[in-house]
Amino acid sequence: MSFIYPGFLYALLAVLIPIIIHLFNFRKFKTVYFSNVAFLKNIKQETKSKSQLKHWLILLARILAIVALVFAFAQPFFPANKTKETQAGVVGIYVDNSFSAEGESANGKLIDLQKNKVLRIIDAYPETQKFVYLTNSLSSKHRHLVNKEQLKEFSAETNFSPQTRQISQVLSQLENFVAEKKTDKADIYIVSDFQKSISDFKALENDTAFRIKLIPLSPQVESNLFIDSVWFEKPNRPLNMSDELFVRIVNLSDEAYTSIPLKLYLNDTLKTPASFNIEANSVAIEKIAFTNSSTGIIRGRAEITDYPITYDNVFFFDFYAAKSRKVISIAGNKKNKFIHTLFENQNYFKISNVLEQNVKVSELRGADVLILDAAKNPSSGLRQELTSFVSSGGTLIVFPAFNGHHESYNELFSAMNINQITGKDSTKVLLDKINYKANLFQNVFKIQDKNAAFPFANHYLKFSNFTTANEEALISSEKNDKIATRYEFGRGQVYLFAQEASEKAGDLVYHPLWAPVLYNMALFGNEKRTIYQTIGALTKTEVFAGKHLKDKVLHIVNSEGTSDFIPRYSKSGDGRLAVFAGENIKQAGNYTITAENEPLQGISFNYNRKESEIDFYTKGELQQQLEKFGLTSFEILDKEKSFLTQAIKTTSGGTVLWKYFIWAVLIFLAFEILLVRIK
Repeated sequence: MSFIYPGFLYALLAVLIPIIIHLFNFRKFKTVYFSNVAFLKNIKQETKSKSQLKHWLILLARILAIVALVFAFAQPFFPANKTKETQAGVVGIYVDNSFSAEGESANGKLIDLQKNKVLRIIDAYPETQKFVYLTNSLSSKHRHLVNKEQLKEFSAETNFSPQTRQISQVLSQLENFVAEKKTDKADIYIVSDFQKSISDFKALENDTAFRIKLIPLSPQVESNLFIDSVWFEKPNRPLNMSDELFVRIVNLSDEAYTSIPLKLYLNDTLKTPASFNIEANSVAIEKIAFTNSSTGIIRGRAEITDYPITYDNVFFFDFYAAKSRKVISIAGNKKNKFIHTLFENQNYFKISNVLEQNVKVSELRGADVLILDAAKNPSSGLRQELTSFVSSGGTLIVFPAFNGHHESYNELFSAMNINQITGKDSTKVLLDKINYKANLFQNVFKIQDKNAAFPFANHYLKFSNFTTANEEALISSEKNDKIATRYEFGRGQVYLFAQEASEKAGDLVYHPLWAPVLYNMALFGNEKRTIYQTIGALTKTEVFAGKHLKDKVLHIVNSEGTSDFIPRYSKSGDGRLAVFAGENIKQAGNYTITAENEPLQGISFNYNRKESEIDFYTKGELQQQLEKFGLTSFEILDKEKSFLTQAIKTTSGGTVLWKYFIWAVLIFLAFEILLVRIK
């Protein structure tokens, strides 16, 4: 017989108390005075031996009651047959060493408690037992069976990991590994603080081949203030112009904060500092206005100050600020003065013109914006190049020729899921319906005046009217015909006009609306490049490296130059690369993708904000989750220190005896009461 809590056996010394009391009572003599000896005849005689027997039986009952009670608290059990039950084919141990393990508990740091738990688990198994060890890093060196000494080394080396794993994910990893060993039975231990954000019990299933034991830790974290995400509302970053960054801040505490500093750095230069107020247990979205005067890759970060959790106080991002945007106009006849005059007066734009019949597909690939200006009959090669250009993230502005070959245009529009030309309308109409909510018109109108002087059209093309998810009407006529429409296709966008950019088509080219509309179309692209990524997420980054890359090797380097590695990537025919950083990123920060020291693109990584959520399952809540989803092959072990070893031995097939000793206590107490009542 063994005990889970053998320390309680010291309480057996309590049996000395009834022994001392009984011995003291045996030595006491009581004198009885009688007035007449005749009264002695009425006293019931009791032999000396009978009286002593009763006292000894009472003493024995009390001693046995105390012994049984002490044994019950020590939780005795009969260990199972080690050759059949307790020795599992493989023992899998997972340690949740994510950043939440930095937290403190009543007994110290969680990471230290986790290591202690691993040692206690190891002690519960014989020397011949084989183990597999797993942490959030999913290190390749852990993917083989080890003995007890090797596992102790792995545990001692364990440190914090930026990776965050769902419980279902790590269980799947362990179960697959164990299954490869073709064992009939396996024990799996999950040592974690069981944050609710990663504890997906709904996704777990029972498996009779595995005995899964949950070992919860109890962190003492009461509050956290952190930056959850950042974003831009507009896809392009203007140079030397006002811009806005949006920052989402989460307050997980019962305290409201006021005038908390919020800092924005671009290329390590502090921009306009800001501050914010946030209510208790709420979310605040703050807007930071700034002006960027630098070009190229811009490394950014937003910062706040909060303790004790600090890893989520900084959020890294990056964007690219081009020195200029290249615009190419593909004209059907001659250079259009209404288009060229607009862009030639802007230093930011570099515009060139090419005639439809002389266009070379190779000349178009370096452009940011293509304008198809009254081309008579777009060729199949040009149509294919325009489709590929938009799909890859370019901006295409189309002014179809009123008397052009509309079948060619429709083939182009069909390839990009755009409504097609169905006819003409030569009626003069007012263009009085403007979609003021469109991003294109932001900062264009100070007020929305219904009595404003709207432009008119002398003639225009009519289009089919199938509403699609990628369509946004910008300008419509008084007859509700769409004159300017925006479409999304792939990573790019198409702006389609129903009329030519000429004075014959109407007075739009002379109207004050013309310049800001066309300028914004060329300025704001639609390529949705991610400005940051999350460490551990298996996402790819697309980089346009050009065909000159050839056999150059890509590197990813951090801004400090202390980290440099070769990522996995694949090439495509158009000079684009799909780059996978994978598990190589260990630290949040700004990085750069380079090819032989030539910067290609910025890439920024942040720690997973799931670790910032301080909501953990208690033991009672864990039990409720197991019952709710019928997880009968799961068990909770919350024993401390060396008691955990004995608890594992008990739960590995042993026979628990404490209930029987409780019954014994009750029986002995009842026997004592019966003896006392006997006269």
